[in-house]
Amino acid sequence: MLLAQDAPVVHLHPSLTSVYRARRGKKKNDLVDAENVARVLLANPHLPPYRPCQQGSRLQELSRTRDKLAEQRKANQMMLDALPEATTGALSTALQAVLSALEAALKELENAMATLVADVAPALLTLRGIGVVLAGTVLAEVGDIQRFENAHQFASSCGAAPVERGGGKNTRWCVNVSGNRQLNRVLHLMALTRLRCEQRTKTFVAKKEQEGHTKRAALRALKTYLARELFRTLQASQGGDLLPAPSEDLFLS
Repeated sequence: MLLAQDAPVVHLHPSLTSVYRARRGKKKNDLVDAENVARVLLANPHLPPYRPCQQGSRLQELSRTRDKLAEQRKANQMMLDALPEATTGALSTALQAVLSALEAALKELENAMATLVADVAPALLTLRGIGVVLAGTVLAEVGDIQRFENAHQFASSCGAAPVERGGGKNTRWCVNVSGNRQLNRVLHLMALTRLRCEQRTKTFVAKKEQEGHTKRAALRALKTYLARELFRTLQASQGGDLLPAPSEDLFLS
């Protein structure tokens, strides 16, 4: 209704309002939630507008349904593995049948996601460390990439941009605990995959560790660069431009 009336709409991730909701003893109702949202908007006046797209909404439904089915499959597999030896074969057969049905449903969902990803942004699948499921998650959570002014704003929205915390002569950069945690998880999985099988990523992390950073801090820096790469890829896909060839100095740009 708001979008139909051309009203400005902003999507707020729950992590942004958590700082106000975490106070013990505070009541919770629609009025309190509205006040918390207003405080977030006043503190963050430059949040990107919300621009829904049909494919993004569909991918969001498929992605979240798949996550729930994957949790159920994991729980059933753990129950099957934990069955005592004295258990009857009928129970084991029933659990195995449930697992087979869940795996078939997951396969069907992934095929539907692959079709939508191929229509919206097939270039995502060319990036190392991202497959159909993660690409679907990215498109579902990002929506219209044009709502972000630049790669830095996109990285901040993913929770992949460091936050300065300090006072006086002490200045340090800390991990950003806000932002979209689903996108942050995608970046984390991409970073782990590349660290395992890509030499330039291993070199980057080793260099950061030689500079005195911890392994976690090096991974956080890597996720910032991966967020920029995702932003450029999504922009090129939406604009119809060809992607440039991967550069060895990606982490220096």
